[in-house]
Amino acid sequence: MPPTADGYPPEKHILRDLRISSLWDTEHTHRCEAPTAPELCDSAGRVHLGVLATMVDIGGAAVGLPAVAPDWIATSDLSIHRGAADLTAADERIVVTTSLVRAGATSAVVECDVRGSGADKAAAAALLTFSRIPASTTAVVVEDRGFEVGERRELGLPDSGFTSVIRDALGIVEHDGSLVLPKSDYVHNSFGTINGGVTALFIEAAAEHAVHALPEPPPAPVVVGLSVHYVGRVKAGPAVARVTIVRADARGATIRVDVIDESNERLIAVGLVTAAATR
Repeated sequence: MPPTADGYPPEKHILRDLRISSLWDTEHTHRCEAPTAPELCDSAGRVHLGVLATMVDIGGAAVGLPAVAPDWIATSDLSIHRGAADLTAADERIVVTTSLVRAGATSAVVECDVRGSGADKAAAAALLTFSRIPASTTAVVVEDRGFEVGERRELGLPDSGFTSVIRDALGIVEHDGSLVLPKSDYVHNSFGTINGGVTALFIEAAAEHAVHALPEPPPAPVVVGLSVHYVGRVKAGPAVARVTIVRADARGATIRVDVIDESNERLIAVGLVTAAATR
């Protein structure tokens, strides 16, 4: 996983509460793991795709950072889609295996396989693009990015974990019909803006909220695909989700979600979400 600096992440932070651990299986393959929990799942017991996106973002960064040294990276695009297997709390652990596709002068591309511990079939597949940026942009200690094959790193602390469902822990609330996410220490990244995985979680929540509010929503909809394009940073916040229904019928829906920094009306991220009927 990405190196940490004094004060980041703080003791109370989503990355710690997810209790993420990571290790390098080989010089080119990284594994990011976290325990499943009911607080990470939807009403049908599936782990939210946004939770998997958060882990993919962390695992992808762990691979991208050494590839661009001495520079740093910022997530520019994240795409994740559910696979053949449902990942539930019964799977015990989420396992994200990450490898580098390409590192160039301006970007790095990483691919991820997501599955439950011991599962034969993938629960999701993801692809990320990171922009290559100056190391001075981040507060993280740049020198601490080395690794050894087989070395395990832990982000969780003894008292880390969720006491409420993850969306409540993030502080997501409804206001005037839209979902709102405050900018707080709990969700910020090393640049001081909202974490990219948290943004994906927020976009998924906003899309689900919009689908359930349809006059005739698809039966038992579940988010099966999520693509996020990151275009700015939240300065003061809060982040507000503005939703457009692109398509909706009995089979499912496609939803566009624009994430706006309410303090300056600046566009932060654009998400396209696919929800499918499950009965």
